[in-house]
Amino acid sequence: MPVSRPPLQTSKERKINLYPAVLCCAFFSLVLALITKALTRATLPAKTPAMSSINRILAPTLAILATLVPATLRAGTAKPLGVILAAGDITSCEADDMARARQTAARLEQEISMLRKDGIPLKVVIVGDFAYDDGTAAEFDCFDKTWGVVLRRALTEPDKDLLPVPGNHEYRTVNAEPFFAYFKSNHWIATAAQENRHGTFTLTFPDTGPEAWRLFGLNSELKSEEATEQMRWLQGEVATSSEPCVLSFWHKPVFTSGKHGHGKDGIKASDAPTKQPEMADAEALLARHGASLVLNGHDHDYEELLPHDETGNPSAHGLRSFIVGTGGRKLRSEKHQAWSEISDHFDTNSYGILRLSLYPGKYAWSFLPTGSGTAATYAGEGTCNPRKMIGQ
Repeated sequence: MPVSRPPLQTSKERKINLYPAVLCCAFFSLVLALITKALTRATLPAKTPAMSSINRILAPTLAILATLVPATLRAGTAKPLGVILAAGDITSCEADDMARARQTAARLEQEISMLRKDGIPLKVVIVGDFAYDDGTAAEFDCFDKTWGVVLRRALTEPDKDLLPVPGNHEYRTVNAEPFFAYFKSNHWIATAAQENRHGTFTLTFPDTGPEAWRLFGLNSELKSEEATEQMRWLQGEVATSSEPCVLSFWHKPVFTSGKHGHGKDGIKASDAPTKQPEMADAEALLARHGASLVLNGHDHDYEELLPHDETGNPSAHGLRSFIVGTGGRKLRSEKHQAWSEISDHFDTNSYGILRLSLYPGKYAWSFLPTGSGTAATYAGEGTCNPRKMIGQ
């Protein structure tokens, strides 16, 4: 009996049918590269010259391959509830800073485009220091020419999808007035202003559902009575919230291995909370209530800190924190003799953004580098801490 042959395909049809194969090859190449890097990490300390050379070889390949794989595959087989894209310490009006800020903005826009295509809700978090050196109106114009224009173009609802918190450089101008003027139409900043909360806000993300996350945006630059009011507000909100997972973000970190923290020579990990007493109290409060994640900027580097308690000691159910001062302002290359035992990764060479994929009861992260500096790829996952509904 003659065997019927399928009709011949046109070159266009062949290209279309080859696309899944290309994606599969890219995906398995990415997995192979990650396995190779993981095996190498197991035999070489992370900070040796040999490990640094391997990072330089593998990281560009990982970054390129990652862009070929759809967001749902890159984040895991399950579609996340939503994604947070975060960075801070963006730009001055100097040409080099603005060029780097445009690169990180382009990387941000690329990721936003893929998430929108996949129908995944997203928020962009900027953890302070938008405009160097003094947060003036003229310097915010330089931020607008780099990140501002991209955010308006890329986000579906810029005034709701952007979550901004101020940094210390914004407060070099009285009361950070240009910051609040620039974001006067931002839903979260405007709502906080109506309630006299000085840029402090909270929301659920995604908007509804029993598995949504609770997010807190805090102002690390408040002093005296304003700082006390923020703590009082946070105590009430975190005590009455019922979402199973909590993420908070502000500018100045409590713990950091960078210039401003316990990584500096002569400063112990246990000393770090005394450097930012208001935010140390906030972080301790969040930890007691079972919060899971904290995002910060301020130090111009990328760092992943393992889950830790309020004294800076490792804790299985402590807060995991990220420092993402990698938005474009020149990175700092200080080398410190003292390294904290909770510092999992510390990178002073890579600009980029952090991607946090939020799932029911868990999360995954990856650092998305730009072409500036020595690109590095960091990724991992974790589970949310059990919420503790305790009285205050």
